[in-house]
Amino acid sequence: MSRPSNDPRVIHEPDSIGELSRWSPRNDEITTINLGRLDAKEPLTTVLPSDLAACYPNLTHLRLWRLDVRELPVLPEGLKWLEVRKCPNLTELLDLPTGVEVLVLEELPELSDVLLAGSCKALWDLSFKGCSALSEAAIQSVMRRAPNLRELDLSSTAIKDIRAWPSGLERIELNGCKELCGLPVGWPRPLRRLGLRGAKTLGLLPKFRSWPEYLDLAGTEGLKELPEPSQLRELPEPPKGRTLFLYGSGILVPPATEHGRSADENVAERTRKFFGDQELCGSGEVKRCKLLMLGNGSAGKTSLSLALVGDDPSKAEQLGSTHGVQFWDQPRSARLREGFDDVQVQIWDFGGQEIYHQTHQLFMSRASVFLVLWDPNQDGKQPRPTSEGYQDVWRRLRYWLDFVHLACPWKPRIAIVCSGDGRRRTEALEQQWRNQVGEQHSKECRCFYVDSWKRTGELTKLEEWLEVNIGAVVSSQGTAVPSYWEIAQDLVSGWIQEGAFNEMSREDFARHLQDAIEAERGRHEQLDAALRDGSFVLHNCPDVERAEDGMSQCLQG
Repeated sequence: MSRPSNDPRVIHEPDSIGELSRWSPRNDEITTINLGRLDAKEPLTTVLPSDLAACYPNLTHLRLWRLDVRELPVLPEGLKWLEVRKCPNLTELLDLPTGVEVLVLEELPELSDVLLAGSCKALWDLSFKGCSALSEAAIQSVMRRAPNLRELDLSSTAIKDIRAWPSGLERIELNGCKELCGLPVGWPRPLRRLGLRGAKTLGLLPKFRSWPEYLDLAGTEGLKELPEPSQLRELPEPPKGRTLFLYGSGILVPPATEHGRSADENVAERTRKFFGDQELCGSGEVKRCKLLMLGNGSAGKTSLSLALVGDDPSKAEQLGSTHGVQFWDQPRSARLREGFDDVQVQIWDFGGQEIYHQTHQLFMSRASVFLVLWDPNQDGKQPRPTSEGYQDVWRRLRYWLDFVHLACPWKPRIAIVCSGDGRRRTEALEQQWRNQVGEQHSKECRCFYVDSWKRTGELTKLEEWLEVNIGAVVSSQGTAVPSYWEIAQDLVSGWIQEGAFNEMSREDFARHLQDAIEAERGRHEQLDAALRDGSFVLHNCPDVERAEDGMSQCLQG
């Protein structure tokens, strides 16, 4: 076996191992053995000698990567660092040395038990990341025997409940623990980093003694509120800044529009400013939802929009093909968390011509419900070229569903509407759309069969679906927002509907906003004063339509 010539104490064999029994039967110099490599395509075969402890009595570091081993031999008592990763057939680890300081067991799918001989007071770094078969009892047992842990990674394990923390933990990683539902009431005092990404069933986050410097809550769908958010606003920034991920969480305050546009967008500073604005200006309510109509040209988007707002669907013929986007405002009753209430629904009827598709994504956000219009008669066909020679493309249904998921990857609320004259549900049509969209989309979506012109078919069922899902979207956006948001959104919504402005300088926007606040001076004296003394900075926002999704894109407190 080879050894790096520059360090006689290290055995490093990344590629070809063979039997370790071929090595010298005893080597007192060796302190480190590294076997295998993480990026190997297949596990490397090796036979670890049963007398490993006797062969290498001074071994302190043992790393086994991507090996085909089923068990480990007795390890030297002086071992300080044991790292075993991506060994697919390892089933158990017994009688680990009590002096081990770092125990990294990662991506071992068959590992079901880990047994410590006694208390491991020296152990400060423990990782069971990706050990999906490891029992909860085994995890709890190791944690109890390691009172001095500072770093703990239980990501992608089957842990459901954690009853107690070692008191000195500084870093806790529970990412991908999809069944996690119970945590201890108190956090360790030194905690500075907490990862809960993808812990979707966790419904409550205990209060922090002080907010950690790094907190990852992306994908925590079950969480509805942050613990003691005022602490985040009041704490001084650490030297390297603070990190907070909220994208895809169920947190209601701040609303989802403030959670960022990707799972890796740090919204810590944005969240601090949100609560600062809310404290300064008071809370308002946002009860709006966008209903986005998507689908091929001539699929029936405009006629359905007219039917939903109670207008004459035959006007769609007079309006002709939509170029760009058309808007309708409609007050609609929706089922919110606290009961039924009126919600302002803004229907966006997008032109279906392919030339507009990329611009659609600019206006798609989580604060939306999506209806994809599908005309089965367009399947496998293409429209005739226009008189100007433009050749449009009719896309298959799967294209539109993927289009929505690309822009809004966290479980968008989508329904398919099968449109057309006298349209009704048949077994053949059901099978036709399911075959197009695939198994996953067919589980997530419902399909309604509607004749918009005659207002027949499943229009009532579609209205009921909208009632529930619009309410869910409004509830998920949160209602406790700085009060100036509501005023600003009212202004922008009016400008959009009237076509009054395409762009606006910050000075003009400030003037319009001040005028609107002046009309409600009693309720907004704090904000009025803040605008006048320059406490708020208004940033240029040339795209006024996009500002509707959250005026924080234009306003920074």
